[in-house]
Amino acid sequence: MDYTSENYHEKCQERPHVHETFAGLDDDVYAKLMKAKEEDPFNRKDNVDLLENHMSLDWRKVIENASIPITFFIAKESPYYREGYEKLLEEKNDQVDSFIMSPNGHVIMAEIPKQFNSKLKDILG
Repeated sequence: MDYTSENYHEKCQERPHVHETFAGLDDDVYAKLMKAKEEDPFNRKDNVDLLENHMSLDWRKVIENASIPITFFIAKESPYYREGYEKLLEEKNDQVDSFIMSPNGHVIMAEIPKQFNSKLKDILG
């Protein structure tokens, strides 16, 4: 994404030039999202502090030291995270597990909600 600590404040105010989903959102999710956006639109410029905070947090040490189970839902076609980071965390903590959902973009739960919810139910037991 070519974001750096020097340019992030400016770049985060722009909509990213990536396609976040693989095949679009589920129709039901899309309808609810459009209604929510109409009622309460998200303005990137008004939320710079939120965006900067989100991108500045590095949770790797927390995950490496966690004593509870953590499961990563990996979206193989996400434009934001490269597949493989989860394996490094699994190697450092046996409480970490992951699985890949593909083909799927960054917004797994909104693209394939039935499959996501089914897998989540399996995990939660």
